[in-house]
Amino acid sequence: EHLLASMVSNFGHVPLEMVEASPVRAAYFRRSGRLRLEAVYRIPRDPLARVLQREFGVPREEAVAFEGFLRPLFEYDPAERPTALEMLQHPFLKPRNPPAAAAATATKGKGGDTARKGAAATAAGTA
Repeated sequence: EHLLASMVSNFGHVPLEMVEASPVRAAYFRRSGRLRLEAVYRIPRDPLARVLQREFGVPREEAVAFEGFLRPLFEYDPAERPTALEMLQHPFLKPRNPPAAAAATATKGKGGDTARKGAAATAAGTA
């Protein structure tokens, strides 16, 4: 029950059609689709970004960005979740200020190892 309460707190209520399809719905949910626990106490909204900041000291901007990356993965309806390929394209995974090594690796498709070796030789002063 507490895991469901945490899910509701972080991601919102479980869609009614999922609740209705559950064989154990009566144990955890009322007819309205709300958790039985909600009759006992209020489940506060606690967005993931706020949890990351409070519990782990993640800076606000990073916490919001990470929540933006994770939120689609926690979509209740599997049909609404993005594919792995779509997630690989998410802005959170894109470097903001790529270091020189990452920039050198990025040249692999444009001149291959030769471009990287040339850049390494130049950096080492051997070119």
